[in-house]
Amino acid sequence: PEITRLELSGVLLDLAAVARHLPGAADPASLPWLDPPLPAMVESCHGLLGLLGAVGAEGYLTPLGEELAGAPLHPRLARVMAEGRRRGIAGAAALAAVLVNEGMILRPLPAAPAVTESDVFWQLELFLAGKRRRELPAAVREAFDRPRAERMEALYRQLAEGGGLPSLEKLRLPAEEDLAACFLAGFPDRVAQVRAGRTGRRAVAGSALDRLEL
Repeated sequence: PEITRLELSGVLLDLAAVARHLPGAADPASLPWLDPPLPAMVESCHGLLGLLGAVGAEGYLTPLGEELAGAPLHPRLARVMAEGRRRGIAGAAALAAVLVNEGMILRPLPAAPAVTESDVFWQLELFLAGKRRRELPAAVREAFDRPRAERMEALYRQLAEGGGLPSLEKLRLPAEEDLAACFLAGFPDRVAQVRAGRTGRRAVAGSALDRLEL
């Protein structure tokens, strides 16, 4: 069944929101599923929502969770947006979340150009340049996916209508460090620190990844 393969964080966040009016709905085991989700998946996704600060120990929404539940994006990307609001870069964080949600703005490149910024920040910059009809670097001009850019623009405008975001015309690039902090809030379990070990370098991360030999 498909439900045994799906990532359920968004579903569990919606159930936690419903539980405000229907006590017990936050517990997936209490619902009459046609095919119940795997307990391990439910536990993993509940753990992620707790890590994002969206739910408390009993599985009910926190004030932050209420904010995340209102966004039509995966809870991770909704958390990116929430952190952007806290840092005063709501528009840029929302657009970056849209870029990631839609698969980024560039089709695969035959050769990766030399880029010093993060890929999200760089493609955010390219999106805004394309939107404002600025000349794109020759290396990426042919890879710029304009139909996808139009979908991204439509989704951003949808978010802007309900979230008080600036128009794309008024949106400005943030400091890269601020945008990185927003993604750290949404992907706290995807961060690793490189340390020297006896057998070589190791990437040491949180609960999702213990050690990776480099």
